[in-house]
Amino acid sequence: MAGIPRIGIGTNSATTVQLLKDGLAFDMSAATVKAVIVSADNTTKLSDQVTPLLSDTGADFATSLIVVSFASATKAGITVQGAAEIEVVVTAGGTDELFYVPIQLTETHII
Repeated sequence: MAGIPRIGIGTNSATTVQLLKDGLAFDMSAATVKAVIVSADNTTKLSDQVTPLLSDTGADFATSLIVVSFASATKAGITVQGAAEIEVVVTAGGTDELFYVPIQLTETHII
């Protein structure tokens, strides 16, 4: 997907995210991953935490490709539209690595 992904407020949504270190994909097959939607300035948590899995359709942890799925209930508290981020924490070998993915929160009209 080109550009900044749009996440519909009040809908189930899934976004494919390519994580990069120093501009390169990396093997995170042995890692655990957690994700949450936060405000663009990273001061406010906007959604419940979700856990992307290696088994998610389209995911390839060997090349740091994850699928982040947010059910509408995990986004129930979102009342803002516009710029935000998906905060991703990849934990491997006891070390956490943080990634921030820009997104656009959008009101949906078809539910």
